[in-house]
Amino acid sequence: MMNKSRGRPRGGGNSAEAIRAAAHRLFLDRGYRGTTLRAVATEAGVDVAAIGYHFGSKAGLFAAAMALRISPSGIIRGVLAAEPRQLGPALVAAAVDAWEDPRAQAGIAAMIGAAVSQPEVAAAVAAYLEQELITPLVEYLRAHGAGESARSRAVGLVTLAAGALVTRYLIEVPSVAALDRDQLVRALAVPARAVLDGR
Repeated sequence: MMNKSRGRPRGGGNSAEAIRAAAHRLFLDRGYRGTTLRAVATEAGVDVAAIGYHFGSKAGLFAAAMALRISPSGIIRGVLAAEPRQLGPALVAAAVDAWEDPRAQAGIAAMIGAAVSQPEVAAAVAAYLEQELITPLVEYLRAHGAGESARSRAVGLVTLAAGALVTRYLIEVPSVAALDRDQLVRALAVPARAVLDGR
């Protein structure tokens, strides 16, 4: 039940860290979908309201628990403000900007490294991205006439953006790494539009 005083929820001065630690354990044990806010609150010994107070949402809690400094769900809200024809370039630009944010780089790299080596991390991250990134894209594309092909187009866009990040920042393919932000966005604009058009 929400704290009607509208002040700081019960949980003490260290409640944020307790919540973060409990969430990290449960996300790895139960996965993103299988972890409820109530379960995290019980594990941490706090009110459910304390999670909203400190982290805002389940997506925000996951980002904090996995040591991310960015939230894909927050990024995607900005991307979906673009015109449909600009959705692909907007997604690539947002992904590049997020990666190049110095506050986010260490967390993203750590998450990717953990996902590669630990199946439970990979499963939690995959479910998180499916729910917070791909699903909103699917809903947007359906609302703009994509119909039954909305999911395949959303997956295509995310794969395109992810491939750009991997080849630019992780593998550092020279011809990709040499491009500046705007050049990379322009280079991917044509294939992104092809994906959006269902070609």
